[in-house]
Amino acid sequence: MVLVVARFVGVILTWETIFVAIGLMFALAFGLTAFGIVMANYVRGFESFGVFSNAVILPLYFTASSVFPLDPALTRAQTLVTYPEWLVIIVEYNPLTYAVDAMRGILIKFNQFDPALGFQVVGVMAVGLFVLAMWEFRKV
Repeated sequence: MVLVVARFVGVILTWETIFVAIGLMFALAFGLTAFGIVMANYVRGFESFGVFSNAVILPLYFTASSVFPLDPALTRAQTLVTYPEWLVIIVEYNPLTYAVDAMRGILIKFNQFDPALGFQVVGVMAVGLFVLAMWEFRKV
């Protein structure tokens, strides 16, 4: 839906851009699914999984600078003056920050961080969580 609406707000999309964005979305979804499998192994009840996953996923989403990105024009010192230090640290260590930044870079050419860093973080996260999920299933 967002890709359809993008055309009407001035975002120029090519087939290559769309395929790269969908590939990144797939890798992110794969990693987050593996993370959900790891979490599900520790939760005993079906109802508890929803509460636990929301308690993890929502803070990850809101601290991924997806709603309000940090200003890339600011230096680290200026960012720490503008925002609380604990929030900047959480944003910088959140892997979703780099996924959102890479997606933003692909679609609207706006990056906070090095563009390649997003693909690297998502790839390492997806593979790492998949290996962890396989290890957890082996134990069960």
